[in-house]
Amino acid sequence: MIPPSHRDRLVLIPIRAGSKLPEVPEGRSWKEPCFRLTPNQALKRLKAGRNVGVAGTRDSLVILDIERGNIPEADRHLPPPLKDTLIVRTRSGGLHLYYLNAGVPNQDLVIGGRRLVEVRSDWRYVLAPGSYVPPDGEGDGLYRVVNRKPPLALSPSLLPWLSELKRPAERGPVEFRGRHLSLPCVAKLL
Repeated sequence: MIPPSHRDRLVLIPIRAGSKLPEVPEGRSWKEPCFRLTPNQALKRLKAGRNVGVAGTRDSLVILDIERGNIPEADRHLPPPLKDTLIVRTRSGGLHLYYLNAGVPNQDLVIGGRRLVEVRSDWRYVLAPGSYVPPDGEGDGLYRVVNRKPPLALSPSLLPWLSELKRPAERGPVEFRGRHLSLPCVAKLL
């Protein structure tokens, strides 16, 4: 389902059995290249009942993570064409929508203080289909593909909440009132 052009860019990581936590030595980061799995290694882990993580990165995938209770409201914010992509049902009934990343940043959709959609695009991961974590209420604990389609390409302009963000070039001039640059002033410069 992942096109050959992106398979070698996938970031697949070992996850502890029955858990969502990376299986790496304490004090080490799952982001270190030495902990990456090949697609064949990941498949062997899943067949052995062990878990695998899939990280979104700027040059590979972006995964939209929607919790079960947020699906109806999040659905209203996703344009219909974006729903015809690879979709995985999570252990508790949520959804992971997979896309080829065409510049999407980690910018979640938050409305009224509720995080409706988590965007996993820049070193944030989800569990791969075939992984299992004991359920914490609803669901059966298994991550499974429910829409077996190739991932669509996703650019920021296709997500309404990203296209509404102010771009750095659209910000007003930076004002310096005082002798020191405060953090908000520095943020405006970037």
